[in-house]
Amino acid sequence: MICVTTGVLHHSDCEANDGAAALPCNGKRVPRQLSCCGIAAANGAAALLLEDRATILCLNIGSYGPGTTLTSKAAEGAVPVTSYSIFLSLHARSSVSSDEVSETLRMIELGNMTTTDSVQQPLPFHQSLIVGLTYSLLSATLLSIYIAYILVLLQNREFRNLQAFRLMLCLGVFDFIQLIGHFVGGILTIRKEITYNSSYLCKVFGGTLNSAWVGLFPLSLVIAVNRLLIFRKAINPEGKFPQPMKIAVVLCFLYSIGFWICLLTFAEVNYHPESFSWSYSEDSNSKLMSDIEFIVSVVCIVVTFLVYITISISIYKMTRGINSIRRSERQLLVQAALLFFVLTTLITCWHYYQVFLPDTIWTLFSINIYWILYCGLNPVLHFIFSRQVRRSFQRFFFGANLSLSNKTNSVVVVTSIHQ
Repeated sequence: MICVTTGVLHHSDCEANDGAAALPCNGKRVPRQLSCCGIAAANGAAALLLEDRATILCLNIGSYGPGTTLTSKAAEGAVPVTSYSIFLSLHARSSVSSDEVSETLRMIELGNMTTTDSVQQPLPFHQSLIVGLTYSLLSATLLSIYIAYILVLLQNREFRNLQAFRLMLCLGVFDFIQLIGHFVGGILTIRKEITYNSSYLCKVFGGTLNSAWVGLFPLSLVIAVNRLLIFRKAINPEGKFPQPMKIAVVLCFLYSIGFWICLLTFAEVNYHPESFSWSYSEDSNSKLMSDIEFIVSVVCIVVTFLVYITISISIYKMTRGINSIRRSERQLLVQAALLFFVLTTLITCWHYYQVFLPDTIWTLFSINIYWILYCGLNPVLHFIFSRQVRRSFQRFFFGANLSLSNKTNSVVVVTSIHQ
């Protein structure tokens, strides 16, 4: 018997009929596509989350075999559902095999929506524990590195005077916020009940994380334009920001803040512990924000790529080529280009991973790890490329002893940021 509950459901309302235990739902693609709350599964029963604005109904599947299309009929006293989702609990009888259950679920039609995703059982707790700890510990480690990195830059006057480093600090704000969101995601993976007991809190974290994510793309474009202007000697790398550049940076943050307000009011991004990922809900407003994010991101990526192509052509046309550019500026260019490349591959994997990767939750887990690593990549690259940054880190952690040992290098440190 398939039974759908009546009334308006929220995350905290999800419970099963006939005494079945309330468990988080899971499916091959359902958690990624739909807003997932705790739903029922008992005695080997399958569970699936369906979309909004369907009519409550009950269907008897005992006499139906695989491949049979079930025509929905409203049960007596049916109530229209106006919330984002309803849940469906399937109490499998001994005469219905799991394959029949899966195939039958694939054929169920509710209104104008057809479910097409197969259903899986919830993951064992030890797997969720490992994933959650990985998210949180990795995020905490990179957060610690980022804090030290920011303190080093703020305490070093040579760094503060360079436009590129000030832009990297702006990028660091977005990275820092995302790492906090991923740290919370690890906790939500372990404590799944938080996602429906404190759904609005999860919505706040999801909106904050995603708003920082969308801000990366226009800011990456601003950094690329800054590199181009410096390479063409249109601006002084150690001078004040030109007014248009200041306005562009402010617009990046306003875009991010505006996105955040939208995700806290009429749209939402939630965490789905059974797919180990944050994603938009399936309501129309959330889909609209998802489309806006995608369009703006793609436009920024294309324009940023064209800017880097222009920089490459400009370097090629120089009389002395790349050697005519200060080493510090070359290294900053490579750092910015690598960050842009990783960001582009990350958004490609997120939206199109099904094309070239297995469509499993472990693929989503791997992409999320890639996302977390990207958020901590900026200070790591800077540490690798810049000897002065490495020395500043050493002085920051080990103090005066290292400063005394490096006195002979003081002239080199003053004359060049990168050696």
